Amino acid sequence: MTLPVRIGRAGQAARGTKTRSAYALFEWLAQGWRHAAVRRARLRAGLGLARRERLLDAAPGPDGGYILAATDRALYHRAHGGAWTRLGWEIVTAVTWASEHASVTGLWGDAAVPLRDRGGLPEIAAERISHARLGSWRVTPPGGRPVRVEARRRPVTGEVLWFVGPGTSRAEAERVIARLSDQAGLPPRPPVTLPWR
Repeated sequence: MTLPVRIGRAGQAARGTKTRSAYALFEWLAQGWRHAAVRRARLRAGLGLARRERLLDAAPGPDGGYILAATDRALYHRAHGGAWTRLGWEIVTAVTWASEHASVTGLWGDAAVPLRDRGGLPEIAAERISHARLGSWRVTPPGGRPVRVEARRRPVTGEVLWFVGPGTSRAEAERVIARLSDQAGLPPRPPVTLPWR
């Protein structure tokens, strides 16, 4: 047998409180999303992104302002609140998280970036770097010492760049690249020599 249930004023008041609480929570979340959207729009404008370049993630520094940003084409870094520096994924080797800073490693060397929050930057960087890296070889030219040679793909254009470590003449580097490009099925290009560590 079912008994009719009658809700009095106390039940109605409780229901009204739940509705107001849910509405307040919704407004609070919406305000946070709007604030985040405004901050992201300002970040996009400050980075000066290329047409169709997508912002994937950004990490705040200790002062709360963005200090590291990842797009589908590059990693952007801002040192001491200054101007943004663009590092194409074709020259970034790794982004790792340790304690309270990110370590950005590239073909030029290392840089430590103090961050407030890890975020998803190391995972995004790993995916973007593995997309750009086509191969890495340690080659010993005839009569020379071992050098590192890497083939990287520039995002969007797909252009293949060959990086050769120091200590190799241009003619020797071009011979090594011609041999490796033939073996790997990649287009040969003039080498880019960087001061590798």
